[in-house]
Amino acid sequence: MNSTPFLSLSLFLLPMSIWSADTVRMIDFADPLYGTRVRQVFNSAGDEHNLYHYRSVFNSDKTRFLGIETPLGSKDYEVTLYDGDGQRLKKLFTQAQFDWRVAWDKKNPRWIYTWKGSTVFRYDTEAEEAEPLRTFSQPALAPTCGLSLNQAGDRMLLMMGDKTVRTYRLPALDDEKICRIDIPEGWYANWDKLRFTGHRDYFALTFSPNQAAVRGAAVPRSFTRIYDGLSGSLYSTLESVTVGHHDFSPDGRMAYVEGYFNQGPEMRLRVVNLDGSGDRVVFTAPREKLRYVRNYHITWPSGVDDWFLLSFFPQTGRLPQDYEPWLDEIVQVYVDGRHKILARTGTTCDTNFWTQPQQSVSADGKRVLFHSTGRCTVGRTGQQASGTLDQCLLYLD
Repeated sequence: MNSTPFLSLSLFLLPMSIWSADTVRMIDFADPLYGTRVRQVFNSAGDEHNLYHYRSVFNSDKTRFLGIETPLGSKDYEVTLYDGDGQRLKKLFTQAQFDWRVAWDKKNPRWIYTWKGSTVFRYDTEAEEAEPLRTFSQPALAPTCGLSLNQAGDRMLLMMGDKTVRTYRLPALDDEKICRIDIPEGWYANWDKLRFTGHRDYFALTFSPNQAAVRGAAVPRSFTRIYDGLSGSLYSTLESVTVGHHDFSPDGRMAYVEGYFNQGPEMRLRVVNLDGSGDRVVFTAPREKLRYVRNYHITWPSGVDDWFLLSFFPQTGRLPQDYEPWLDEIVQVYVDGRHKILARTGTTCDTNFWTQPQQSVSADGKRVLFHSTGRCTVGRTGQQASGTLDQCLLYLD
């Protein structure tokens, strides 16, 4: 292990918190239509959001979660620690100090992993100390995708500057395994979505056509390759499937939407095994019922096999007169074809990327964090508009 001493974040001068009694309050309610308990962390002094729909913000025992604060008038990302019910505990660091695309340790509820430059750190969220684990050179670290851990939580996936993908044993980041990625001519790799699937040591990478190379011909569909992070070998290829807005189950399946969203007669959400077998439809919605939906996200809890979450969201300024599904819901979709609407998110997307719900879920599926602007004014949602982007907790226990 690197012998460099711990770095204490108390050495850094951080700007004043955007939280105060004048701007922040908890709004607790049962969804007016669907009954699920929701807590809105109302804050008019800035935006708060999570880490993206497939990066869980919750620690291993749900007693803490992470959020990103951006005060009004700022573009900074401030990584912030909350308790499991949304009470702000403290600011940890800014993106100038460490990267915000972090990963929680799967065993110790205090630790997260982050990096700066070519050094990976283990950060103690209680002590506010960053321990350097390893500095990489030749090749250097280039994790445009952020950090992810395997299912056991004992290996980390890293993208390197030479475009190889490597996995390392924690905590020393030793026992290096190398996967050399073969990119077909005329295609590019979606490196920003590279990640462990959460099933054993498999990781996923999507490839898309370079449209300039297609030269007027029909554009082929993107595809996703599944690799073994220990052997470095290719495990399978999932044709016409992308990682993007989709997610993976802990028992080795992927939930995805067939084709391009809202360009066919209906939305067909499918589940397929990582080896390509067992592909089947588990949820459908006619295009007519999706006419006000801008897009969707799928999130699968890392400790749940039989269901996942699907969220819809509309565009600001393009809303129906009256509410009916589908519009801004979070839906629990079971692999046997059942589904249940849990709540409405009350958000509409705009030029701010994070104004989509982008639900993040705890490993056991009992807590869901999502974003809301409170500006979806069709029907009754329960959220109140703060004028900024707020975080909301959905309770499923």
